[in-house]
Amino acid sequence: MVSLQRTTATDGNILLYVINTVIAARLNDVLMQHAFAVTTVHNGNGLAEAAARGSYDAIVTGTTQISEVRSHLLQPIINYEIFVHDPVPSTAVPSSGRSRFDADEFIKRIRFHAIERHRRRGDQD
Repeated sequence: MVSLQRTTATDGNILLYVINTVIAARLNDVLMQHAFAVTTVHNGNGLAEAAARGSYDAIVTGTTQISEVRSHLLQPIINYEIFVHDPVPSTAVPSSGRSRFDADEFIKRIRFHAIERHRRRGDQD
């Protein structure tokens, strides 16, 4: 099943293909907070349906789904896992031991691909 959620002002149209629904919900929230229209799918059937239905500026997925995404779509693929970092050990500040998601860099990467895709579309007109 495809879940289509749109914001009123969009900086780009993103396909989010993440099997883990908790991670997908968090990534969806980050993307929507930054004015991206997001189509979220959680399995291969949803991916195939979304690929047939829409045009996307970028696809966000995890490492294990990259080859599957490539078999359906040609748009840039952004692996959200590269934005997850282990805590930096410090003697001055105790660490919670939890990984940190670099949302700022994640959004910068997505914006870059969305802007580049729109620029290329404009060059073709």
